[in-house]
Amino acid sequence: MAVTDPTTGTGTAQWPTLFKTGDSIAFRIWDTTDYALPAATPMSFWAGFFARSETAMLADPLGSGADPIIVAGSGLVPLTGLSSSVFPDAQAGWSVGPSPLGTEYTFQSTGRYVLQVRVEVRLATMELRTYVHDPEIIIGPHG
Repeated sequence: MAVTDPTTGTGTAQWPTLFKTGDSIAFRIWDTTDYALPAATPMSFWAGFFARSETAMLADPLGSGADPIIVAGSGLVPLTGLSSSVFPDAQAGWSVGPSPLGTEYTFQSTGRYVLQVRVEVRLATMELRTYVHDPEIIIGPHG
């Protein structure tokens, strides 16, 4: 993911976009809503990897049998005492998995993948919203 620097107009990588086998990834959700509004409540999380050349098929860089990562309700653990370097003003955060820092998933194979992440949240108004983000992930010498 790149964030545009308003002073130069150029994108700056906010975390590594190139990985190697053996590297791990953990998923954390940050609520960047204005503090004047109540924090949202995450209801479900879905993440799946797709081969960049075949985006209709789930891929398997984690060695999990191409199963997506699906977590709902109590599997989303509030983060306490941890802040985001990308979103320092986030008013709340949750980890995906049973530990306070989230479950770590380890990359098992190389390739270029599209990582699609979907998060469903309930706003204070009881409205449900779904957010989707799909960055490209490169594992190994495929740049």
